Amino acid sequence: MAHRLNDWHAIVMVLCLVIIVAVFGALLYSILARRKSEEASGGNFHKRTAVEVIWAVLPFVIVIGMALPTARTVLDGPAPLAPGEHAVAATPERSVQCNAATASAANARPGCP
Repeated sequence: MAHRLNDWHAIVMVLCLVIIVAVFGALLYSILARRKSEEASGGNFHKRTAVEVIWAVLPFVIVIGMALPTARTVLDGPAPLAPGEHAVAATPERSVQCNAATASAANARPGCP
């Protein structure tokens, strides 16, 4: 489960990085290429319905596209622990550490019941 979450986190972070680089690249290009000059004029996007729809729908699609697989990955994980339960790795070394730690309260280790 942790590996799946880590893999999905890496994919989402790379996707976010690509989006950030694309947006800032377009912003930098538009700032440098369209600096105020004698012949410069602003664009008119108010009559272009397709551009306005894409501008509004694309971020929504990206967020939903990242949220659904994330929710699926998290919900497919193990059930949450009940109050008072402890998640302890079941290895012989861990059992010895926890048994020795609980034998004396002075040596109590974190994660041991």
